[in-house]
Amino acid sequence: MRMVLIPRWGGTPVDDFYPWLVQTLRAEHAGVFDEIEIVDMPEHHRPELGLWTAATRIAIGVAEQAERTVIAGHSVGFQAVMRALAELEPGITVAAALGIAPWWTIDSPWPGLLPWIETPIELDRVRAAAPRIHALLSDDDPYTRDHQATARALVERIGAEVRVVPGSRHFNGREQPEVLRELLALA
Repeated sequence: MRMVLIPRWGGTPVDDFYPWLVQTLRAEHAGVFDEIEIVDMPEHHRPELGLWTAATRIAIGVAEQAERTVIAGHSVGFQAVMRALAELEPGITVAAALGIAPWWTIDSPWPGLLPWIETPIELDRVRAAAPRIHALLSDDDPYTRDHQATARALVERIGAEVRVVPGSRHFNGREQPEVLRELLALA
């Protein structure tokens, strides 16, 4: 099984909980994922929709790789995941998808974020490409205050199983055990 994670806006493989997650999966859960990758996304300080979607599609891989991949996305990274899933050829699926602080809109969007909010996603193709979708939300995310509306939209639009983790803000901590637990549950 593979685990691939697409970081947040401005995120690199050495930010937030990513190094801890890789180290913990390798040291304490060896064998669950034979491949672990935090993708070093292009232009990480200014994620461009087309560029990030293409990079995510490449990270998912071809059919044989995709079907053994748990693909996770952190914040805008999950937007890239959904868009990449929608672009997979019909019949190609991933093992599962995990949204970490996912969103449909942001309370105070900045100009670079607007294409991510305004460009539609083929949600039926997302659901077809990911038979299991989980999402982790916080009740105090500074970017999306109405976590209940976000949770409802995730369930209604992509059939996600949503869990709210109180006090996790935007999941930018150095350790995020909830993310680890969710990935292990999806493996």
